[in-house]
Amino acid sequence: LYAGRGPVGLFITRDEGNSWQEMEGVTKLGEKREWPYPATVIDPHVRSILPDPSNPKLIFASIQIGGVIWSEDEGKTWTDSVEGIDPDVHWLDLNPQTSEIYATTGGGAHWTYPATPQPHWGKAVYKSIDRGRTWTSLTDHLPWDYGEPMRHHPTDGAMLYVGVARGVPTEWNRPTGAEGSLIRTADGGKTWQHLTGGLPELLYDPIGDLTFDPADPETMFMATGRGDAAWGQVFLSRDRGANWRHLIFTAPVSSLACGPN
Repeated sequence: LYAGRGPVGLFITRDEGNSWQEMEGVTKLGEKREWPYPATVIDPHVRSILPDPSNPKLIFASIQIGGVIWSEDEGKTWTDSVEGIDPDVHWLDLNPQTSEIYATTGGGAHWTYPATPQPHWGKAVYKSIDRGRTWTSLTDHLPWDYGEPMRHHPTDGAMLYVGVARGVPTEWNRPTGAEGSLIRTADGGKTWQHLTGGLPELLYDPIGDLTFDPADPETMFMATGRGDAAWGQVFLSRDRGANWRHLIFTAPVSSLACGPN
Protein backbone atom coordinates (compact mmCIF):
# COMPACT_ATOMS: atom_id res chain seq x y z
CA LEU A 1 0.00 0.00 0.00
CA TYR A 2 1.25 3.47 -0.91
CA ALA A 3 0.36 6.76 0.79
CA GLY A 4 1.11 10.21 -0.59
CA ARG A 5 1.33 13.39 1.45
CA GLY A 6 1.93 17.12 1.39
CA PRO A 7 4.61 18.49 1.49
CA VAL A 8 5.60 16.15 -1.32
CA GLY A 9 6.33 12.70 0.09
CA LEU A 10 5.47 9.07 -0.56
CA PHE A 11 5.34 6.15 1.89
CA ILE A 12 4.99 2.39 1.44
CA THR A 13 3.91 -0.42 3.74
CA ARG A 14 4.48 -4.11 3.01
CA ASP A 15 2.90 -5.44 6.21
CA GLU A 16 -0.69 -4.14 5.98
CA GLY A 17 0.14 -0.83 7.64
CA ASN A 18 1.95 -2.05 10.75
CA SER A 19 5.07 -0.18 9.62
CA TRP A 20 5.74 2.45 6.95
CA GLN A 21 8.86 3.35 5.01
CA GLU A 22 9.41 6.76 3.45
CA MET A 23 10.54 6.74 -0.17
CA GLU A 24 13.41 9.14 0.30
CA GLY A 25 13.89 9.65 -3.43
CA VAL A 26 10.53 11.41 -3.67
CA THR A 27 11.28 13.68 -0.71
CA LYS A 28 14.70 14.58 -2.10
CA LEU A 29 13.22 15.32 -5.51
CA GLY A 30 10.69 17.65 -3.90
CA GLU A 31 13.38 19.46 -1.96
CA LYS A 32 15.46 19.86 -5.10
CA ARG A 33 12.60 21.09 -7.29
CA GLU A 34 11.02 23.34 -4.63
CA TRP A 35 7.64 22.86 -6.26
CA PRO A 36 5.36 25.85 -5.64
CA TYR A 37 1.65 26.08 -4.94
CA PRO A 38 -0.54 29.12 -5.72
CA ALA A 39 -2.47 28.86 -2.44
CA THR A 40 -0.14 29.62 0.47
CA VAL A 41 -2.22 27.53 2.89
CA ILE A 42 -1.65 24.36 0.83
CA ASP A 43 1.64 22.53 0.31
CA PRO A 44 2.51 20.92 -3.02
CA HIS A 45 1.54 17.28 -2.56
CA VAL A 46 1.24 13.82 -4.06
CA ARG A 47 -2.25 13.78 -5.55
CA SER A 48 -2.46 10.42 -7.34
CA ILE A 49 -0.47 7.15 -7.19
CA LEU A 50 -0.44 4.61 -10.03
CA PRO A 51 1.47 1.32 -9.70
CA ASP A 52 1.82 -0.46 -13.04
CA PRO A 53 -0.23 -3.70 -12.72
CA SER A 54 1.99 -5.47 -15.25
CA ASN A 55 5.34 -4.38 -13.78
CA PRO A 56 5.66 -4.25 -9.97
CA LYS A 57 8.88 -2.23 -10.21
CA LEU A 58 7.21 0.64 -12.07
CA ILE A 59 5.31 3.30 -10.08
CA PHE A 60 3.87 6.64 -11.22
CA ALA A 61 2.67 9.53 -9.11
CA SER A 62 1.28 12.98 -9.84
CA ILE A 63 2.42 16.11 -8.04
CA GLN A 64 0.08 19.01 -7.51
CA ILE A 65 1.78 21.22 -8.69
CA GLY A 66 4.83 19.56 -10.25
CA GLY A 67 3.95 17.20 -13.10
CA VAL A 68 4.40 13.44 -13.08
CA ILE A 69 7.14 11.44 -11.37
CA TRP A 70 8.00 7.78 -11.86
CA SER A 71 10.27 5.07 -10.53
CA GLU A 72 11.49 1.97 -12.35
CA ASP A 73 13.10 0.31 -9.34
CA GLU A 74 10.23 -0.03 -6.86
CA GLY A 75 10.69 3.49 -5.52
CA LYS A 76 14.43 3.64 -4.87
CA THR A 77 15.07 6.39 -7.44
CA TRP A 78 12.66 8.82 -9.09
CA THR A 79 12.48 10.94 -12.24
CA ASP A 80 10.07 13.75 -13.01
CA SER A 81 8.69 15.23 -16.21
CA VAL A 82 6.59 18.24 -17.17
CA GLU A 83 7.26 17.92 -20.89
CA GLY A 84 4.05 18.56 -22.77
CA ILE A 85 1.75 18.50 -19.73
CA ASP A 86 0.14 21.05 -17.46
CA PRO A 87 2.14 20.67 -14.20
CA ASP A 88 -0.99 20.82 -12.00
CA VAL A 89 -1.67 17.07 -12.33
CA HIS A 90 -4.69 15.63 -10.51
CA TRP A 91 -5.50 12.07 -11.55
CA LEU A 92 -3.52 9.33 -13.29
CA ASP A 93 -5.02 6.26 -14.94
CA LEU A 94 -3.63 3.51 -17.14
CA ASN A 95 -5.20 1.63 -20.03
CA PRO A 96 -4.33 -1.99 -19.11
CA GLN A 97 -4.72 -3.09 -22.71
CA THR A 98 -2.19 -0.63 -24.20
CA SER A 99 -0.17 0.68 -21.19
CA GLU A 100 -0.99 4.23 -22.26
CA ILE A 101 -1.15 6.60 -19.29
CA TYR A 102 -3.77 9.34 -18.98
CA ALA A 103 -3.70 12.39 -16.73
CA THR A 104 -6.18 15.09 -15.78
CA THR A 105 -4.93 18.51 -14.75
CA GLY A 106 -6.08 21.69 -13.07
CA GLY A 107 -6.01 24.46 -15.62
CA GLY A 108 -2.38 25.48 -15.17
CA ALA A 109 -2.65 28.19 -17.79
CA HIS A 110 -3.77 30.27 -14.81
CA TRP A 111 -0.62 29.50 -12.76
CA THR A 112 2.96 30.70 -12.97
CA TYR A 113 5.00 27.49 -12.74
CA PRO A 114 7.86 27.25 -13.33
CA ALA A 115 7.84 30.79 -14.76
CA THR A 116 5.13 31.76 -17.23
CA PRO A 117 2.28 29.58 -18.55
CA GLN A 118 3.19 27.49 -21.58
CA PRO A 119 1.00 27.01 -24.68
CA HIS A 120 0.35 23.35 -23.84
CA TRP A 121 -0.94 24.14 -20.34
CA GLY A 122 -4.56 24.63 -19.40
CA LYS A 123 -6.01 21.48 -20.99
CA ALA A 124 -8.18 18.99 -19.11
CA VAL A 125 -6.80 15.62 -20.30
CA TYR A 126 -3.37 14.43 -21.47
CA LYS A 127 -1.96 11.10 -22.66
CA SER A 128 1.50 9.56 -22.65
CA ILE A 129 2.48 6.67 -24.93
CA ASP A 130 6.08 6.48 -23.62
CA ARG A 131 5.45 5.62 -19.97
CA GLY A 132 5.15 9.19 -18.74
CA ARG A 133 8.21 10.74 -20.37
CA THR A 134 6.28 13.03 -22.70
CA TRP A 135 2.63 14.03 -22.93
CA THR A 136 0.10 15.19 -25.51
CA SER A 137 -3.13 17.08 -24.86
CA LEU A 138 -6.32 15.29 -25.91
CA THR A 139 -8.81 18.11 -25.33
CA ASP A 140 -7.47 21.18 -27.16
CA HIS A 141 -10.75 21.66 -28.98
CA LEU A 142 -13.02 21.31 -25.94
CA PRO A 143 -14.30 24.20 -23.77
CA TRP A 144 -13.20 22.63 -20.46
CA ASP A 145 -9.74 23.27 -19.03
CA TYR A 146 -10.04 21.59 -15.62
CA GLY A 147 -10.12 17.82 -15.14
CA GLU A 148 -10.41 15.73 -12.00
CA PRO A 149 -11.94 12.23 -11.69
CA MET A 150 -11.13 9.80 -14.49
CA ARG A 151 -12.02 6.13 -14.96
CA HIS A 152 -11.49 3.60 -17.72
CA HIS A 153 -14.38 1.29 -18.48
CA PRO A 154 -13.68 -2.05 -16.71
CA THR A 155 -13.83 -4.15 -19.88
CA ASP A 156 -13.10 -1.60 -22.64
CA GLY A 157 -9.70 0.07 -22.29
CA ALA A 158 -10.37 2.52 -25.12
CA MET A 159 -13.37 3.98 -23.25
CA LEU A 160 -12.47 6.66 -20.73
CA TYR A 161 -14.72 8.90 -18.61
CA VAL A 162 -13.54 12.26 -17.26
CA GLY A 163 -15.18 14.83 -15.02
CA VAL A 164 -14.32 18.32 -16.28
CA ALA A 165 -15.07 21.94 -15.40
CA ARG A 166 -14.36 25.44 -16.73
CA GLY A 167 -11.72 27.56 -15.07
CA VAL A 168 -10.05 26.95 -11.72
CA PRO A 169 -11.82 26.70 -8.32
CA THR A 170 -11.24 30.37 -7.52
CA GLU A 171 -13.50 31.18 -10.48
CA TRP A 172 -16.34 28.90 -9.42
CA ASN A 173 -17.98 31.57 -7.28
CA ARG A 174 -19.77 32.77 -10.41
CA PRO A 175 -23.56 32.20 -10.66
CA THR A 176 -23.05 29.14 -12.87
CA GLY A 177 -20.55 27.54 -10.47
CA ALA A 178 -17.97 25.10 -11.82
CA GLU A 179 -19.86 24.53 -15.09
CA GLY A 180 -19.00 20.85 -14.70
CA SER A 181 -19.63 18.10 -17.24
CA LEU A 182 -18.94 14.43 -17.85
CA ILE A 183 -17.16 13.59 -21.09
CA ARG A 184 -16.37 10.21 -22.62
CA THR A 185 -14.08 8.89 -25.31
CA ALA A 186 -14.53 5.50 -26.96
CA ASP A 187 -11.34 5.65 -29.03
CA GLY A 188 -8.57 6.46 -26.59
CA GLY A 189 -9.01 10.21 -26.72
CA LYS A 190 -9.27 10.90 -30.44
CA THR A 191 -12.89 12.04 -30.13
CA TRP A 192 -15.04 13.00 -27.15
CA GLN A 193 -18.74 12.99 -26.32
CA HIS A 194 -20.40 15.32 -23.81
CA LEU A 195 -22.77 13.06 -21.85
CA THR A 196 -26.06 14.82 -21.12
CA GLY A 197 -28.76 12.14 -21.15
CA GLY A 198 -30.65 12.95 -17.96
CA LEU A 199 -27.87 15.27 -16.72
CA PRO A 200 -27.90 19.08 -16.66
CA GLU A 201 -26.08 20.61 -19.61
CA LEU A 202 -23.65 22.11 -17.09
CA LEU A 203 -23.39 21.02 -13.47
CA TYR A 204 -23.13 23.71 -10.81
CA ASP A 205 -20.75 21.58 -8.73
CA PRO A 206 -17.67 19.79 -10.05
CA ILE A 207 -17.76 16.03 -10.45
CA GLY A 208 -16.27 14.41 -7.35
CA ASP A 209 -15.90 10.78 -8.40
CA LEU A 210 -16.94 7.99 -10.77
CA THR A 211 -17.24 4.27 -10.11
CA PHE A 212 -18.52 1.11 -11.79
CA ASP A 213 -20.59 -1.79 -10.48
CA PRO A 214 -18.11 -4.71 -10.27
CA ALA A 215 -20.92 -7.16 -11.02
CA ASP A 216 -22.16 -5.21 -14.06
CA PRO A 217 -19.64 -3.04 -15.97
CA GLU A 218 -22.47 -1.37 -17.90
CA THR A 219 -23.67 0.21 -14.64
CA MET A 220 -21.84 3.24 -13.27
CA PHE A 221 -22.31 5.97 -10.69
CA MET A 222 -21.26 9.61 -10.70
CA ALA A 223 -21.17 12.07 -7.80
CA THR A 224 -20.86 15.85 -7.68
CA GLY A 225 -19.66 18.12 -4.93
CA ARG A 226 -16.50 18.64 -2.95
CA GLY A 227 -15.51 19.74 0.54
CA ASP A 228 -16.32 23.40 -0.02
CA ALA A 229 -19.53 22.81 -1.99
CA ALA A 230 -22.95 23.51 -0.50
CA TRP A 231 -24.43 20.19 -1.59
CA GLY A 232 -23.89 17.21 -3.87
CA GLN A 233 -25.74 14.80 -6.13
CA VAL A 234 -25.38 11.14 -7.09
CA PHE A 235 -26.40 9.82 -10.51
CA LEU A 236 -26.85 6.28 -11.85
CA SER A 237 -26.44 5.00 -15.41
CA ARG A 238 -27.09 1.44 -16.59
CA ASP A 239 -25.93 1.93 -20.19
CA ARG A 240 -22.31 3.14 -20.00
CA GLY A 241 -23.32 6.72 -19.32
CA ALA A 242 -25.72 7.30 -22.20
CA ASN A 243 -28.66 7.92 -19.82
CA TRP A 244 -28.69 8.92 -16.17
CA ARG A 245 -31.07 8.87 -13.21
CA HIS A 246 -30.73 11.19 -10.24
CA LEU A 247 -30.40 9.51 -6.84
CA ILE A 248 -31.43 11.75 -3.95
CA PHE A 249 -28.44 12.90 -1.93
CA THR A 250 -27.64 16.23 -0.31
CA ALA A 251 -24.09 16.12 1.08
CA PRO A 252 -21.00 17.11 -0.95
CA VAL A 253 -19.46 13.94 -2.38
CA SER A 254 -15.72 13.52 -2.92
CA SER A 255 -15.50 9.75 -3.40
CA LEU A 256 -17.62 6.74 -4.35
CA ALA A 257 -17.18 2.98 -4.01
CA CYS A 258 -19.46 0.15 -5.12
CA GLY A 259 -19.53 -3.06 -3.10
CA PRO A 260 -19.47 -6.54 -4.67
CA ASN A 261 -23.17 -7.14 -4.01
